[in-house]
Amino acid sequence: MKKPIIIFVNYLPFNYSGLSIYPFIIIEKNNYSYKLLKHEYIHFLQAKRYTPIIFFIRYIMQLILVGYKLNIYELEADGKIKCKNKNKLSK
Repeated sequence: MKKPIIIFVNYLPFNYSGLSIYPFIIIEKNNYSYKLLKHEYIHFLQAKRYTPIIFFIRYIMQLILVGYKLNIYELEADGKIKCKNKNKLSK
């Protein structure tokens, strides 16, 4: 799939503003912004890069090991680090 399916909803649980579950990007209508859409789109690309299941496992492992703020997938989605190749994320 080349493009995500973007869905706007009135409410997302857990105080989320957006969520990417390949091939969907789900955005809460009241919190929509280009920055949020871009962030979730990068998660879409990450899932595509690693395959959705592998990405999910790696994402959860990052959450367990380093937490949300230092999660390399969140840092990449926030533009704080760039992916040089599909197997290594670096600054």
